[in-house]
Amino acid sequence: MSKSLNFFIKNVELLLEHYQWKQTDLAKRAGIETSSLSLYVNGKRSPRLKVIDAIADAFGVEAYELLRDPSSDSNVARLKEVKGLVAAAHEVLKKVSSDLPKSQKKSPQK
Repeated sequence: MSKSLNFFIKNVELLLEHYQWKQTDLAKRAGIETSSLSLYVNGKRSPRLKVIDAIADAFGVEAYELLRDPSSDSNVARLKEVKGLVAAAHEVLKKVSSDLPKSQKKSPQK
């Protein structure tokens, strides 16, 4: 397995954790099959460039960032930035949700 594929796998795993997504969430957002994503993340198949682009777009990063060493200083900083943005978005959603009148909040479906 190539270094860049190992880096891709590790970066995808880190971003899935940061976004608190499952592989199915990422696959849907990237417009790819969950089974294909699983093959990529498990190192059983190498993704084509258009798939890497789609996954990067889903995460809001550049494709090259998925292929870089995840332990490099600049990549660690970028992943921390993404994590901070995700956390901030969660806080905004909580605030907006708590400010809605009860009549506008969706009740959980059973």
